[in-house]
Amino acid sequence: MSVLPYRQWDPERRFVVTKGSRWQRDGDLDVWVVSELWRFEQGSGREILAVTLRCVTSTRPGRRMSQSRLVGTMREVTK
Repeated sequence: MSVLPYRQWDPERRFVVTKGSRWQRDGDLDVWVVSELWRFEQGSGREILAVTLRCVTSTRPGRRMSQSRLVGTMREVTK
C-alpha cells in the first residue's frame, strides 16, 4: 500500500459538498444538514476541507468533520 502525499495548499481548491445539503448514514434515521464550510490548515502547506453539521431530525448536538470523512461515511439525501 502506498501513501499519497498531501497536496500543496491551494486557495482555489473547491468543496464537493454544498452548504444546505442533507446527509444521512445508512441505517440511521437522523438527517444532518451542512451549515458551514471551512478550511482547516494543518501547517506545512497542508489543509483539510471541513464541514459543520446540524442535526434536523433530533436534538443531537452539531458536529464537525472533514469533507472526505462526510463523503465516505454518509450519503446525500433529498428531502
